[in-house]
Amino acid sequence: MKMKMDNAFYVASVGIAAGLALWWSQEVKLLVLHYNKNFIDIVISINGEEEWFGTFIHAPPYKGYWERLGTLRNDINVKWCIMGDTNIVASPSEKYGGSPFISQQCQMVS
Repeated sequence: MKMKMDNAFYVASVGIAAGLALWWSQEVKLLVLHYNKNFIDIVISINGEEEWFGTFIHAPPYKGYWERLGTLRNDINVKWCIMGDTNIVASPSEKYGGSPFISQQCQMVS
């Protein structure tokens, strides 16, 4: 099955970071604003509808990253969608097996 994605944006892998990729169709107007090995920030509009801000994440749970998201939240005046993997567990009910739940990681995002 072909997905018919006409456009793409890639962030190459760096060290153990595996890289990131976005694909979108012709109906989507997408502008990449910022990116690094852990995120891609975009402005997007689909079929000429209202623009919104998007952040696609694959990031380790470190405090500086959450501070960056907090700063963005204060600067953005349109709808904002964050998608991806933040590699953090927000409550013990989300965790099963493996290493123990660390409540200090959740407090970093509060």
